[in-house]
Amino acid sequence: SVARAMAGARAIHVVSSLAVGGAERVVVDLARLQKRSGPDPLIVSYGGERDALCAEARASGVEVVSLGKARSALGAVHALQRLLRTNEGALHIHSPWCLSRLVPAMPLFSGVVVYTRHGAHAYDSFRWKLLHRWVHRYVDHLTFVSQEACDVHRRLYHATGVPHHLLEFGVEVPPLEARAHAAHSAGWRLYARGRA
Repeated sequence: SVARAMAGARAIHVVSSLAVGGAERVVVDLARLQKRSGPDPLIVSYGGERDALCAEARASGVEVVSLGKARSALGAVHALQRLLRTNEGALHIHSPWCLSRLVPAMPLFSGVVVYTRHGAHAYDSFRWKLLHRWVHRYVDHLTFVSQEACDVHRRLYHATGVPHHLLEFGVEVPPLEARAHAAHSAGWRLYARGRA
């Protein structure tokens, strides 16, 4: 499983930014949990230092490296290569928009690589298909936050050699009887189910 593959390894989470969004929130929350239970995680963001969730992650003791401040794309590539060479662990990619920037560094990384699709958008141009086909050569696990996202990825990229995992993010909803009893005895209570 993905959890076993990453157990005991320092997780390096790569995101396009730490601006407020669902995937970004998941990354910060996941890094917090990992900090409590194992090696200190690292978040590598291609956004800026002032992104909304940078300060929140750092306040929780999570290290954040913002590559958006690099003077050039080449500078960001060199910075990432240094990080990957000195932090062998588990590389967790959370955005397709990071892939083209990771291309030069991925062959240098010897740890486990996980690529999570947080949405079901079909990146179906020739460029995206070529990029994904190349990246799949280095990815050990593909994870998806919805069945739809998994189905779209399978249909477009045919990555049959890489294990696919469905990790739906949501909250447990009490049985209908428990909700009816709670609403009757303590006023209204709302429960929601959905992806973070």
